[in-house]
Amino acid sequence: MHSLDIILRNPVGSRLQFLRRCGMVGVGGVVWATTTFFTVNAQAAGLYFQEQGAVGIGRANAGSAAAADDESTIFFNPAGMTNLDGASLALSTTFLMPRADFSNEGSTATTPGNSGAPAPISGGDGGNPFGVTTIPNLYVVSPVAGRDLWLGFSVTAPFGMKLEYDDDWFGRYESTYTDLQVIDFGPSVAYRVSDSLSIGGGLDIQYANATLENRIPDPMNPGGPTAATDGNFRAKGDSFALGFNVGLTFTPVPSTRFGVHYRHGTSHELEGDTTTSGLTGPLAGANGRSDMKADLDLPAVIGVGVAHELTSRLTLLGQFNYFTWSEYEEVRIRYDDGSPDVVREQNYDDSISVAVGAEFDLDQRWTLRGGFQYEETPTTDPSFRSTRVPDGDRYYVTAGASYAFSDNFSVDFAYAHVFVKDGRIDRTDTYFDGTGLDTSVTTSATYEGGFDVVAVKGVWSF
Repeated sequence: MHSLDIILRNPVGSRLQFLRRCGMVGVGGVVWATTTFFTVNAQAAGLYFQEQGAVGIGRANAGSAAAADDESTIFFNPAGMTNLDGASLALSTTFLMPRADFSNEGSTATTPGNSGAPAPISGGDGGNPFGVTTIPNLYVVSPVAGRDLWLGFSVTAPFGMKLEYDDDWFGRYESTYTDLQVIDFGPSVAYRVSDSLSIGGGLDIQYANATLENRIPDPMNPGGPTAATDGNFRAKGDSFALGFNVGLTFTPVPSTRFGVHYRHGTSHELEGDTTTSGLTGPLAGANGRSDMKADLDLPAVIGVGVAHELTSRLTLLGQFNYFTWSEYEEVRIRYDDGSPDVVREQNYDDSISVAVGAEFDLDQRWTLRGGFQYEETPTTDPSFRSTRVPDGDRYYVTAGASYAFSDNFSVDFAYAHVFVKDGRIDRTDTYFDGTGLDTSVTTSATYEGGFDVVAVKGVWSF
């Protein structure tokens, strides 16, 4: 669930144009981070959070479009609400514990202060940029007018990313801080057309908020830039946007259910500002604030699932998801004063995920589950990757359980370990183009990582 490489070409004019030249890479980073947050399965590879409930996590989200056996079906396929037992409220909390380890593979800066010769960038490895991330979910579902019409409501966080590197690490000119949050409010409805067919849909009322920071190299420092002479760039923006999703479930025989779900891509227009600080000498005039807008286009997600009761106690599940990441063609920055747009082409590919899982009813109170998932990254070109979202193909191994304390209250638990394929970044960012202080920074790095997931959910039935 990616990188941004914005190159400024306009000649220097006003002080405002000069300020933007100094900070534009950071502005682009804001847009980039928000847009990737949504694949970004942070990390569907990238920024998209598929962890929307303990039941689904426990079986690697296999059969999420077809299972229709817990409240999170509101998110994965609202048509599945017609298969639930009755009105219920579910509260879920998921803890993501990722890690990433970077190694410097010859990162350099080319500046006038070093006579235009590439100089090695000093600094540490940044440490583990991730902390523990909490993803809360709320689901409410109820039948109305008999059991054929159902209403549901969800509050989820389908996209997001938060990481912070040491200020003096070798990749500081590309990123030091990223915080992206997307909250989705989802009113939904489902209708049972017949004993074998149900349809459903809902709105996606989304709020997105992003903050990004990176350091700015001093082009005049003899021998190349250092952490002590760096400036700082910070960008913030937020947006409300509206999307929708639709789905159906089909049960040809009582033991087998198929589900198809489509979530339309959501388009955000982030509004906010950028702030440049810490520049000294002839660059001090670039310090200041500027208003900006940036488009953020999240991909559509198509899910196809199946759930088959092999026996009265054992259910097998499968899921295939398709993400239209190739629609993310560019990052475009627009300024309120009418200055020319800054555009950076991207190189995303459509991606897929495939999952298989199983559930076993141990007795009337306990249900056990497990699963495996492969998830493909939409970024394959090292020159388009970013330290803001160190991404790679993912392999999920999961386990979970549910325990019914009574007919009205149950608890779900889940654990997943995710192996992330090692990756490489070879990207070049430019600063101060056309000013006579032209500077380029090449971040060359390898990284490895993975993460653990722990989830718990309480369900109250009415």
